[in-house]
Amino acid sequence: MARIGIDYLSTGTYTSIDSYDSTKWNLGSIIYQYTSLTASENFIGPSKIGQIGQDEFGYLVDFNILDSFTWSSTIDWVFGSYIIGGSTRHVVLFYEYNRVSSIYTYKGVILGFSPSSSGLHTLRGFAALYYTYTGSATIGLKTGSAKRVTGSGFTTRKIAAGARIGFGSTDPTQITTWYTIDTINSNTQLDTVETIFITETSFDLETGESLELDITFTQAHLYVIEELRFAYTFTNTTATNGGLALTKGINYSDFTPVGTEISSIDAIGPFDNRKATYWLVDASTVSNTAPSGLAVDDNKKIDFDGLTHSAYVIDSTSTRAYMYNLRASDSINVSYKMVLTQSNIAITAAQTVTGTLVSSYNGKIATARHGPGESIKSLYFLSGTRIYRASVSDIINGKTGWFRDARNEIPSGASGVVAASGALNYIDYDSLSDKFLVYTTAASGNFSYVTKFVDDSGDRFEYNFLFPFRMILDAPGVTSSSVSLPFNNMITRVYSSSSGGITHLLRPDAVQDGAVYAIPIGAHWEFANSTNQVAISPIIYTPNNKSFVKVVVNNIQTLGSEPFITPLNDIRTYYRTDGITDNSGEWYLLGPLGDLSFLNGSKSIQFKFEFQMLGITWGLPGRLLGFTVIYDDLVIQANHQPSVALTTGKSFAWRFSATYSSTLPDLRIRLYNTTNNQLILDDNTASPEGTFEKATDGGSNWTAWDNSDKTNETTYIRYTPSGLSDGLKIRAILTFNT
Repeated sequence: MARIGIDYLSTGTYTSIDSYDSTKWNLGSIIYQYTSLTASENFIGPSKIGQIGQDEFGYLVDFNILDSFTWSSTIDWVFGSYIIGGSTRHVVLFYEYNRVSSIYTYKGVILGFSPSSSGLHTLRGFAALYYTYTGSATIGLKTGSAKRVTGSGFTTRKIAAGARIGFGSTDPTQITTWYTIDTINSNTQLDTVETIFITETSFDLETGESLELDITFTQAHLYVIEELRFAYTFTNTTATNGGLALTKGINYSDFTPVGTEISSIDAIGPFDNRKATYWLVDASTVSNTAPSGLAVDDNKKIDFDGLTHSAYVIDSTSTRAYMYNLRASDSINVSYKMVLTQSNIAITAAQTVTGTLVSSYNGKIATARHGPGESIKSLYFLSGTRIYRASVSDIINGKTGWFRDARNEIPSGASGVVAASGALNYIDYDSLSDKFLVYTTAASGNFSYVTKFVDDSGDRFEYNFLFPFRMILDAPGVTSSSVSLPFNNMITRVYSSSSGGITHLLRPDAVQDGAVYAIPIGAHWEFANSTNQVAISPIIYTPNNKSFVKVVVNNIQTLGSEPFITPLNDIRTYYRTDGITDNSGEWYLLGPLGDLSFLNGSKSIQFKFEFQMLGITWGLPGRLLGFTVIYDDLVIQANHQPSVALTTGKSFAWRFSATYSSTLPDLRIRLYNTTNNQLILDDNTASPEGTFEKATDGGSNWTAWDNSDKTNETTYIRYTPSGLSDGLKIRAILTFNT
């Protein structure tokens, strides 16, 4: 018997878990394989932490709030917003975030004027809205150049001038050349700013040369229109100059380091769907004078019909909820306000909350997969002491009792270990992990939560984290000490926007310099059963395996060098030996020593790795370099040696090289396919299916096998299987029948 170790590195080929392949690494959507010339940088793990500091913002003012969405499988678009110095000047900054490289790239800024030009504004809520509209269209001439697009649905879908259009695909990630929409002339016609060039490659049959044929005027082309809009709520020193504003007709190229100026509606006149900022109100005299935030029903709309997109605002003075249709095209009055008709706005009755309603950046729309709001589209919002839930179907005109559920803050950990903050101030939702991120002000040493909207008002929130991070080392109902990191005094407030498991977290702090971080909270191991944010190894074949010993996981445990060493979060390991090919097998958790000694004789094994994210080094995920699986193998008995000369056709022979000095034990033969190490036959002399034989004359004459000891130096044994496919490459193993 020998002890075998099989090393497997994280550098093998990989695929998505959604397209599971047992021969490759299978990775969750935010689990990546990183490669480098340096061996220690070849690892698998959750997305690295991204960071961009305030001095890299491009516009050197801390923005107050952010919003984001995933634009492609690898790119997030992240937007920050603020109002300069309490004036009416509103600014939006734009960053691209690469989910693989974890790099933020500053793209630029747009600047605009709020629709009410008097009084000082304070930003209260912000949402970045993304729309695509698709179809087919033909290209024609406008004043001598190809700028006219003829299609359908341009006005009925309420597309705004200033958006961009690309041809050849309905997927914006496939477009290489974009054109800015200058004017929308009618429901069937629009014009672009730039001349449109669309070519098709053909070949000259005589010369074989490729030809670029202009097909602009000869056929319809698929197109996609991509438009950005930005909604924000604000209060004003003159109360009735507050409310909700919407900037339309923005596209990617508008964001420049210098900044593109966006007009307010009063500068362009009472026309809808222009590149401008609109003031959406319930009446000529605004009643939503103290908006406490802004919650939008999904900020990314693909192939949109353009008719309805709901936004929800709670007035912190009256505690009434407002529903606005952001796609309304109602008439604009002489004061340049778009006064929404009853079908485009709803206002509930007042309802009292416990504690003080959070007055800024308050509210999130989510359809959670748990709790009282399971599968119900709901508005979640905060007072300083509670999380509230209102079904959006209850936010209708005059509705009393419009919110239904309230959950008071009960921290993780046993009673008396961690006190409630009473300072809840922002709520976010990560749809991948189905968790709410609830932040508190940290000036008093509070922390924040990653939690479900708990089932009962007496249930504890799930995870404390960040400000300062406290790891509660207790079992339910058992008091014990806690461990803290001194992260609190740097931060007084935090806001985030979660996109597909990655949370973009804003620390707006003028004294300590603001920063944005990208943290893959959705990869936390406790969420893995529902999120599939794991790394599953290829199948590992263990031929001749008598019994496993252990698996040793190789991972990077710290980053940096003395005295600035930072520990990484943990990785835990599961195994399975069945259901590997079709990903149906049950997983079993291994202990920290990776002991497999209880597992006998399997010819293959597979491992799954989960990553901790909400640990004591919050935000620094583990890095898996690979693993080594160790097992004891079965070897040919020393009494027998393989015989090449007498192994012919489908018969396998061994020379009897040493006596047993006793009667032979029962023997066992196993045949393996050498191309994949799969066991294809297992037989023994006690109850044979094939034929075991013996020769004492060097193989000239064969008789039935018996368990007599070695007779002479020309004693051989031979085995012929009862049936074996042609064309196989076989390795034969002879052992005791144990």
